Amino acid sequence: MSEWKRYLQTAFARPTETDRTRLEVLAGARLPDRYWQVVCEHQGQVLDTDGLVLPDEGEINFGVLLLALAPKSLSKSDASYTVEDCYRSMEDRYPAGLFPFADDTGGNYWAFDFRADPANPAVVFVDHEESGADGVTLAADSFAAFMALAGQPQDE
Repeated sequence: MSEWKRYLQTAFARPTETDRTRLEVLAGARLPDRYWQVVCEHQGQVLDTDGLVLPDEGEINFGVLLLALAPKSLSKSDASYTVEDCYRSMEDRYPAGLFPFADDTGGNYWAFDFRADPANPAVVFVDHEESGADGVTLAADSFAAFMALAGQPQDE
């Protein structure tokens, strides 16, 4: 079983429903409830797990769970780990409808893919060495399935 560990050294405030609303407006869709539970407890942490194995990509680290807090409420260095900052850095290079939630610490992202089903987004890996659809690989059909791949049971 995988375990959450501190990555960023700051003690962050717990995200609020205002934070969730702000992110959902940016995403253009409702974020999965399971994701919101996880980010409220573990934002800024890494999941200590064996890498997730994806076809054609190999083993990939989970990385850092991005911060759900508003960038303006954080230091400049911590703000670079916010969902908004990462979203802005990828929005012009990849298809619309992708929304990052974790950084693999190598410049790549794990993201929700709202394109096919905004009510139940898949999870994709976004490779920074590619652009457009070529940089997007399906990882799991849902956030719950993705977390199960990462060694986190449903009730965790």
